[in-house]
Amino acid sequence: MSNTSKPEFNLSDLYRVEDDMDSVVKSVMKLGGCDSMSDLDRSLLKHANKGAIVHVVSELIRVVDRSSKLLKSAACTINALQCDQIASQKRMMQTQEERREENVIAGRENLKSYSDVVKKGLPTNSSSTQQKQKDSVYSATKEEERDRCVVVFGLPEGDGDEDVVNNVGTLLNEAVSPRSIDRKSYSCHRIGKRRSDVARPVRVCFSDRVSANTVLCSKGNLKTSERFKKVFISPDRTPAEREERRKLVLALKDKINIEPHMFHYLKDG
Repeated sequence: MSNTSKPEFNLSDLYRVEDDMDSVVKSVMKLGGCDSMSDLDRSLLKHANKGAIVHVVSELIRVVDRSSKLLKSAACTINALQCDQIASQKRMMQTQEERREENVIAGRENLKSYSDVVKKGLPTNSSSTQQKQKDSVYSATKEEERDRCVVVFGLPEGDGDEDVVNNVGTLLNEAVSPRSIDRKSYSCHRIGKRRSDVARPVRVCFSDRVSANTVLCSKGNLKTSERFKKVFISPDRTPAEREERRKLVLALKDKINIEPHMFHYLKDG
């Protein structure tokens, strides 16, 4: 979890500028003797007191200057957040790769150890050794599989038999546009029992990790989608990782309530 304090931009500044602009607009309408800006024209302002006009223009210049500085500050903040998010995605990909390699190496070592025991004719302690071997291979296989998968939350679920593959295909292509994801390169299915009050998540498994990482790095594009702006894509996490993230989300909400003027977010999305 992180927050951004530099450049100094917060929501309270935005609200103050909005209030100042509203005040200037009301002053202009008062000078023209009208109730809305749509009723205001040049002829009405011709009869206004010049001193009052000078004052309003001065206030308008001040507000425009503050707005300009605020926009620059916001742009810097957004750029910093984007850079941080890209770095976080790279760290996540690197961590996944390192974790997969560790499991593969552990699996190989256990296979080698078991093979050496058999070759030397030593007591194998077969039940525990074989179980350890199976567990290592299973763990490495599941880790490799998770690296190729993502989970989609919030994708509307149809009443009858839905074409989930096509629905996911439309979603993924909008996320990674202008590129596209070959619909033959992944499989997908709903997770859990069907409920009437909420759409079940969709697990999407690709043929390679590159496609999964491409989708994860591009998921922010859905925020601008009218159809999928409420859909969220996440890595295929283990139960322990999901529990850890749940705690982080709760901590994030508390942080936002305590410091509503700051930007707070989870580094790994």
